[in-house]
Amino acid sequence: MFSEKLISQQTWYEWWNPVYFLVVLLFAYLYKRFVIGSDHEEAVSKKQMNYFYISLILFYIMNGSPFNVMADQYLFSAHVLGLSILLFVIPPFFILSLPMTRIRQYFWNHQKKELMNFLLHPWFTGITFNVALTLYLTPRVFNVIHESPFFSFLYQLLLFAAALFVWWTIIVQVPGLKNLSEFGRICYIFLLSLLLMPIGIYLLIGENLSYQMSEIASFGLLPAFTGRYDHQLAGGILKTIQLLSYGIAMFIIMRNWARREEAEEGKVPDENIRLVQGVVIHLKENNHVKRP
Repeated sequence: MFSEKLISQQTWYEWWNPVYFLVVLLFAYLYKRFVIGSDHEEAVSKKQMNYFYISLILFYIMNGSPFNVMADQYLFSAHVLGLSILLFVIPPFFILSLPMTRIRQYFWNHQKKELMNFLLHPWFTGITFNVALTLYLTPRVFNVIHESPFFSFLYQLLLFAAALFVWWTIIVQVPGLKNLSEFGRICYIFLLSLLLMPIGIYLLIGENLSYQMSEIASFGLLPAFTGRYDHQLAGGILKTIQLLSYGIAMFIIMRNWARREEAEEGKVPDENIRLVQGVVIHLKENNHVKRP
């Protein structure tokens, strides 16, 4: 039986990775100690705390639970599922859990302004992330990287960092930095979806793609589930999670944009303009005449 053979080949350490469990506990402690327990005037809401703990739970499930055994050694589609959660679900939850006022105070000062403008430039973040992910999912590069657990971990860590920058550009608006407008962020999300489309199509229609972890058929669990079906399923999972996450982000941006426009309707920003009973009155810039 596949299940008996699978269990006999793995240790308890591989089933429930204690290192990742300790990492999750450490981050939970740091968040509680320095974010929730801080004396800062901006309190952390219950929703933000829930976002943070959801991101930690998802991170451990994808990397430290029995799911990771299947994703790392047997099913390429399971690996892509875990990778998609890591890149398109966990980053927005993590970013939304952070109190923005404190982030601005600690990181976005004038000394780091230029560096952050470069790292958070939409073209730089978008192209870097999508090129790195596309290369990672091509069979030749993927198999070479996974020959070494260290390089596999390092590359996925870099992908996660790039995903954080992408989602930061989408979610966060920081005064003093080159932020995108609502329309700009919607266009940015649309372009991100287009940039990742080639690898999704490649996985869906490609033939004879050889990923070293697609060994499930050899164990007799699903004899009809060949390597081709595996990478086709992976392509479907990748595009589904990506489009869902980007679609939700686009919906929230459009909703907030509409609310802001509605709130500003009827307001006159120019100090030399007054709105009296629906009539716009332009005042002279120099209301006072200097006497000789």
